[in-house]
Amino acid sequence: MDSIIKNIDGIAFRFDVDSRSSGGGFAHIAELYMGDGERMIGRCRKQYINRTWESYRFQTAMLGAVKDAIASARSVVIEQEKARNGWKSLTANRKQQVEALIDGNSAIKTLKALYKDVNNSTYGTEDERREQETLDVLLTVFNILFEHASA
Repeated sequence: MDSIIKNIDGIAFRFDVDSRSSGGGFAHIAELYMGDGERMIGRCRKQYINRTWESYRFQTAMLGAVKDAIASARSVVIEQEKARNGWKSLTANRKQQVEALIDGNSAIKTLKALYKDVNNSTYGTEDERREQETLDVLLTVFNILFEHASA
């Protein structure tokens, strides 16, 4: 199992990611923890048959874990508002009020920023970053040697 740390708005998020074989292929699993990492706030398992088309390994599972965390946070806000106001259900007007609260909720905004960061990132685990750096250095050396041999 690997861990990927992301810092958003001064808050540390940790993704514990793993790949497992399954009968018809493999699965990527991502668990999302916030702060000290004691409590999981999101989880996702993505099943693949052959290969993935991600920008980096585990990206899709990580995005799913963030979506799960956002959905949970939305549910908490909705249930708190229903309890606070004594509502049994949400009418269209009440839903509009709750959506405004959700849009202004700082925790949900931070999770949306995390989603955007994971979606736009081009790196994965620490080992993959080191491997990419090594490949970059080798490519640079190869280009220098090629230029020198051509001159």
